[in-house]
Amino acid sequence: MPLTHANLSCNLLMITRDLDWNNPRKMKNSVHLIYPLACLTLLSLHAASAGTLTVTNTNDAGPGSLRAAIAAASSGDTIAFDLAYPAVISLGSTLLVNTDLTISGPGASNLSITGNNAVKVIQVAYNPALILAISGLTIRDGFTDGGGGGIGSAGILTVSDTTFSGNSANYGGAIASSGSLTVTNSRFLGNTAYFNGSGGGGGGAINIGNGSLIMTGCSVSGNSAYDGGGIFDIFSASTITDSTISGNSATSSSGGGGGIFHYNNSLKVVNSTVAGNSAPNGGGGGIQNIGDGSGTLTVINSTLSGNSALFGGGISGGSATALKNTILANSQGGNCLLPSGVSLGHNLSDDSTCSFLSVLGDLNGATSGLDPVGLQNNGGLTQTIRLLSTSAAVDAIPVSPINYCTALDGVTSIATDQRGMSRPMGAACDIGAFEFVPPLDTIGPVTSNVSVTPNPLAVNRGSSLLANVSDGTTGGSNIASAYYNINGGVPVQMSLNPSPAVTTQASAVLGPLAGVDVYNVCVRGTDSAGNTGASACVLLPVYDPSAGFVTGGGQVASPAGADLLNTASAGQATFGFVSNYLPGRNTPSGNLEFQFKEGSLNFKSTSMDWLVVTGQPLARFHGIGTVNGANVCNFEVDAWAGSAQPGNVDAFGLKITGCASGGDRYILPATPLTKGSIIIHK
Repeated sequence: MPLTHANLSCNLLMITRDLDWNNPRKMKNSVHLIYPLACLTLLSLHAASAGTLTVTNTNDAGPGSLRAAIAAASSGDTIAFDLAYPAVISLGSTLLVNTDLTISGPGASNLSITGNNAVKVIQVAYNPALILAISGLTIRDGFTDGGGGGIGSAGILTVSDTTFSGNSANYGGAIASSGSLTVTNSRFLGNTAYFNGSGGGGGGAINIGNGSLIMTGCSVSGNSAYDGGGIFDIFSASTITDSTISGNSATSSSGGGGGIFHYNNSLKVVNSTVAGNSAPNGGGGGIQNIGDGSGTLTVINSTLSGNSALFGGGISGGSATALKNTILANSQGGNCLLPSGVSLGHNLSDDSTCSFLSVLGDLNGATSGLDPVGLQNNGGLTQTIRLLSTSAAVDAIPVSPINYCTALDGVTSIATDQRGMSRPMGAACDIGAFEFVPPLDTIGPVTSNVSVTPNPLAVNRGSSLLANVSDGTTGGSNIASAYYNINGGVPVQMSLNPSPAVTTQASAVLGPLAGVDVYNVCVRGTDSAGNTGASACVLLPVYDPSAGFVTGGGQVASPAGADLLNTASAGQATFGFVSNYLPGRNTPSGNLEFQFKEGSLNFKSTSMDWLVVTGQPLARFHGIGTVNGANVCNFEVDAWAGSAQPGNVDAFGLKITGCASGGDRYILPATPLTKGSIIIHK
């Protein structure tokens, strides 16, 4: 209500009963405590609008304080803040809430409310119907020898975008609730529930008993307790979704549950990560699930990794436990100790302790393929453990023809992972809390090992073309197609085997080539992302053994730059050659010698691969030889017999390439002779 004049408010608040939820058989009620509040003059509190009270200072009490605003609030009011940030409200006594109220903070990094390790921060009056909603705060360093060092509630408590740190209590270090608790996008860091020698000690972060918990998008990390280092959940219907429970510890030798302790009723863990929790003296480093047989634990599309315990490092307990689409890995004390464990399919365990994982899609004793870096920011509200691309969990849950990527009902699709990324990202869903997202493929596949057989090829004969096409290093997509062309002509599609595949062999049959020439046969591939790679080519000489042979000798001017090792060298080079086909042979015989004294280059052929004589008249032949008697290189000669332009002169060209010592040595394009001649013999 608007405050237009001074109001005096005196209240008697009944503080919630302290219920020892840690011992289901010995819960007891403490004496109701009634605290008189001092009458507060509220002149300086003003309403920003109807139903909104604004806190204007960080004092513990008095006009403009949070305590005064809570005392003045009517049912359904909202408390807002107008402070210089960052700000800290330091309490000397607990804030008592006895009416339906919303406390809307400016953000957890802007405003902290601290109990100074001496008092509980907020206590809600005992009323199962009372509603308190809190957002945008840090609640820290609260302390009580009862329940809930940060907040104690038996009503309807909703918390969002809030951080709880350094709080401690006999149970529920941060929050103790016996009513309805909903927590969204909040963090619980370094809270403690201590065992006092006779009872308590449950739930370093949260103690929920005889109520309900709905947790979404939260981090529960580095908390400690006697039982339930992170969460202590008994007699409650609870669901934890898209959350990370990590690095929590429980010291009890009779209970355990480093991450979560669950007793009776139902607990569902969905799309969540439970990692690095410990129960060194008990069971269930990740989750401990015990009870009298009336409770159930269901874990769906979650990842449990790196948890440790004396026994059942991942999950332990005698109550009914069902796993679906879940990873258990890297546990100390074994992934499972679950005599009542049931598989609902498509789970992965990297050891043999989860023997009940034997139904459709289960991978028992398989390598998890989790990133060894562990928890990190992979996007979303909470840290997760990413899958490697090689993990057996990737695309392991079919969505067609039957969709197994579903919730417990087997019908409702699990549409996202813990981070909010869509499922599936590939052909099927991934096991665990993380859906692997293939990197965006923007690079075409690599074509290699292009070969034509036979090569060289006799005129009017067919041949076969092979090439390897792979996207393995350029995006990981399947190869969609491969084409070849001859001398830049019309592309012709090739066959792929295997297909679909990231790496495949492309093949084609080349028809007879009627023209004597040296053909350039090129292949290139396209991946399923639509990227076309660069061409890879091979020279195919087509020869006519009856077309004649070539001889030549003389001198030619070698300009600077032709000798790639001695680029400044220039002068006259001397050559002599003969190349011809002997009867019945498909490779030519002959020899070539080339000398360039200015570059200290003496090349001699050792064998020839092919000879092509065309009607220009032009002869081209290719083979292998040595530079200065040592370095083995390929060579190719262009020999023009009175046909080089301009002037219809004899011309000589030479390439010495692909040397064993690395690189090329000499490249001279067809150059008119300064002395000698070239003759093509018919």
